[in-house]
Amino acid sequence: MTPCRGLKHITFTMLPITAGSLSGFYRCEQITGACDIFDDRGVITSVSVESRLLSVHVELRDDQSCVFRSAAAPVEMEGRFLCKQRAIVVDRGVWRAARSF
Repeated sequence: MTPCRGLKHITFTMLPITAGSLSGFYRCEQITGACDIFDDRGVITSVSVESRLLSVHVELRDDQSCVFRSAAAPVEMEGRFLCKQRAIVVDRGVWRAARSF
């Protein structure tokens, strides 16, 4: 079980790379105590939607990989995330997102 590290303010910047494919960037704001210098930025390696389930896979600079899942929605979403470093779960929790542009 990982310790509760608090609220994270994160941003996904998604960019189209080919028809039907997305990539982009992950950023965790340093103003939140839950984000440290090693896991504050990452790269979105894949985005998929299957049966309305959105999955966003992120690779962080400290060798962590995270997956954020939610029911796909156009404006607001809420779901769960799981982060691993190699095969060890290092973080998990709930995330919420609101679209902004």
